[in-house]
Amino acid sequence: MKKNLQKGSFVVLAAMFLGLSGLQAANTTVELTKEGTLAAQLGAESKSITDLTVKGPINAEDFATLLAMGQGNLKSLDLSDALPVGDSIPSRALVNAKMVESLVLPKTTARIGSFALAGLAISSIELPAPLEYIGDHAFRNRGVLATLTLAEGNKAYSLVDGILYSADKKRLILCPSAREGAVTVADGVTRIENSAFDYCLKIASVKLPASVEELGDYAFSEAKALVSVNLDQVQTIGVEAFHGCGAFAGVNGKLSLPKMKLIGSMAFASTPIIELETGDALESIGENAFWLCEQLTKVTLGKNIQEIGKSAFHADSQLLTVYCYAEVPPVMGGDNAFNYTFEDKGSLYVPKGTAAAYKSASVWKQVKNIQEMGTTTGIDSIDNPENLVAGVEGGILVSANAGAIVRVFNAAGVLVKEQTVAAGSGQISLVKGIYYVSLNKAKAVAVLVK
Repeated sequence: MKKNLQKGSFVVLAAMFLGLSGLQAANTTVELTKEGTLAAQLGAESKSITDLTVKGPINAEDFATLLAMGQGNLKSLDLSDALPVGDSIPSRALVNAKMVESLVLPKTTARIGSFALAGLAISSIELPAPLEYIGDHAFRNRGVLATLTLAEGNKAYSLVDGILYSADKKRLILCPSAREGAVTVADGVTRIENSAFDYCLKIASVKLPASVEELGDYAFSEAKALVSVNLDQVQTIGVEAFHGCGAFAGVNGKLSLPKMKLIGSMAFASTPIIELETGDALESIGENAFWLCEQLTKVTLGKNIQEIGKSAFHADSQLLTVYCYAEVPPVMGGDNAFNYTFEDKGSLYVPKGTAAAYKSASVWKQVKNIQEMGTTTGIDSIDNPENLVAGVEGGILVSANAGAIVRVFNAAGVLVKEQTVAAGSGQISLVKGIYYVSLNKAKAVAVLVK
């Protein structure tokens, strides 16, 4: 083993003889011939080094030494000529080495493990040519990382507007966490990778192209200033994708997920959404997916929902209205899928002819007020039996002998449409939901629009 102390070594020796503990070593270079020997090479000097270059083979034990130094005085670390075992930076290798402001990765690095470089104070990093894998939260550093560069010859990744994508630009890998304002994702991207926008504290909006279908785990977690992301085309949302996004509330408080098939655990936990509306594509909601959404008041679930995870809507103290279009009660992952307030005081609306099934189904039966949609709910039928109103897909169908003035109210009793229908029949377009329809100012009937 060869140990080469440059410049700063003389300061260290002077400090040792004079007992001046306040002095610090700098520009120290260590060349190893065997992995696992860094601590022995540096000895007590490791505590005072601020600028270190390491050459030769290193392993997890050496990374542990570097981590301890990075939590002490080490500010600059050059590993360009180091040879990590397996050409890999291990998971959590330097996690929370918070004093490190400058880092050069080994030239041979092919893989960076999860949380490997999280918590460092680096504002820029060059990704080596052989690099082909970056683990979850590998660069999580709470809004500090501003610049990514790629070494010449890297074939796995590409940079567009400072954001890291896969080489084919189908996947967005990483947005530097110091990015601010609005971000437009490149056309053709199909997936936002795990932790891609994790802790991007100052990003306010992200525009996704129509091609994006998947959001990975933690995709936008802790993006605390995020207000707007278009999700109309997204089909899968991973674990904790928006967890901690305290400003994200959909559009004007309404979160619409028309094409969503799967919502992961804690995907929207603690977000300030007021209303949730899903389409018929949705099949599964994960555990705690909407846990602690304290402003959520209304939920609409499509007809193909099959399972709702444990505590999915628990601690949502304002939730009092749920429409579930599934004719077979979805399987519940636990007794507390909904908040107790909803079970005692809320209303569950289900398809016509299914109330009995819900009232006998596990967990659903705990809801005291279960009503069938498409039936009159204390409102008399239209007076003239020759005038007919029926809910159809995309609206209501009205048949009237002598024409009629049609007034349509939403479930809250607010007039949303008034239209004159000529003698015969006509259709009025409406989005899916429950409406109360009155003809010629007669008493109204409740109608289900699919």
